[in-house]
Amino acid sequence: LPVVASFCGLSTLLIGGKVARMKIKLFQALYLPSSVIGGLVGLLILQLVGLSESANEYVQEQWVLGWDHLAGFLINVVFASLFLGVEIPSARTVWIKSGPQLTYGMMLAWSQWAVGLLVTGIILIPLWGVPPLFATILPVGFAGGHGTAAGMAPAYRDLGWPQGSDFGLASATY
Repeated sequence: LPVVASFCGLSTLLIGGKVARMKIKLFQALYLPSSVIGGLVGLLILQLVGLSESANEYVQEQWVLGWDHLAGFLINVVFASLFLGVEIPSARTVWIKSGPQLTYGMMLAWSQWAVGLLVTGIILIPLWGVPPLFATILPVGFAGGHGTAAGMAPAYRDLGWPQGSDFGLASATY
């Protein structure tokens, strides 16, 4: 239930940000996205709620608690909606148009895995004793991005390295 409440709360902030952007000309002139406006409103609400201990406890349990689980769900929504309203071409057309790019992308992706594994195995583990899962940070953060890094948090936690998601997010940021 906290996941649903969190999703509804964040959706309400996004809709509120959209309405504020439509009604307040300054937001339009500054080109502020609805998500930024809604996020700032949410930040303000969290700060004000923090002044009351009972209200803060309620908001943390009923709204913020579910944020941890949203990344894995929302990345599915992003990819599931990619082809909505688009006619799917034949396999031959797809291969002719995208084959070279697919090959190049695969070479880069597998190179990231190879570099991560080699550097971690040859340098980082022997010299600094980093966990072997550190080898996944480059491809998760760089190729996957913030959504993948956040979505991998449960896997890293289950494998005994909860800091992996933080390293992935840092890799995606820098």
